[in-house]
Amino acid sequence: MAKEVFRYRIDNKDNIRNVSRNWEPFARDNGWGSELSPANVVGYSLWDFIHDSETRHLYKEMFRKVRTGKLIGPIPFRCDSPQERRFLKLVLSPLPDGQIEITSAITRIERREPIKLLDKDIPRSNDLIRICSMCKKISTNHNKWVEIEEGLRLLKPFEDEEMPKLTHGLCHYCSQMIIAELND
Repeated sequence: MAKEVFRYRIDNKDNIRNVSRNWEPFARDNGWGSELSPANVVGYSLWDFIHDSETRHLYKEMFRKVRTGKLIGPIPFRCDSPQERRFLKLVLSPLPDGQIEITSAITRIERREPIKLLDKDIPRSNDLIRICSMCKKISTNHNKWVEIEEGLRLLKPFEDEEMPKLTHGLCHYCSQMIIAELND
């Protein structure tokens, strides 16, 4: 499989300035639909799309380093759809005037039985399941992060009438990996 690469640029105020042509089909394939079409992201702050404080903090730290001229990455992460595990590498590159190019390249895709928890169109309860923004493992308690399939077996959300909402954070491993990249 040829590596598919997605790029977008942010300005010195972290507003999205442009996205690559393959952005929209990837958003559609990922179930994001029109909410993440180029028309709905270009010109908007990146922070409109990253809500959890841990991920925001680490991205802000990465951006701070990149704006000093440091190239960051490649950092492994996942961008899963209900029926696929998508493994990618993230690179943050400095550009003139405090702009940053953010590049994500797919390195591997694994098909799987669809994961209902990742389907954005299903009804949700007010319960929460925490998922790592980078590796897509879910937290079964405060110290244990497991692959989503194992977590669903342990947490048994299918026994409830509605699926819980996903809330994002960072597992210890991904947090440490990014901190190590920043300190390198």
